[in-house]
Amino acid sequence: MDNQYYCNRCDREFQNFNAIKSHYSDSHKKTLHYACSTCYQCFETEAALATHRRNNPGAAPHQREPKAT
Repeated sequence: MDNQYYCNRCDREFQNFNAIKSHYSDSHKKTLHYACSTCYQCFETEAALATHRRNNPGAAPHQREPKAT
């Protein structure tokens, strides 16, 4: 399946960003705002995403997902 989003807390997979945001909020009591455009792993902060991208130098350019309201 393409474009799966991965929870970095429990390794569950989701088909879209809205589904993982809901899971993360309900299961982990946190809010996700950012997703890696290469591997679709999601992060709470832009800094965490930046660290992820630095540690994965072969990643394609990132396009930030819109912030949840």
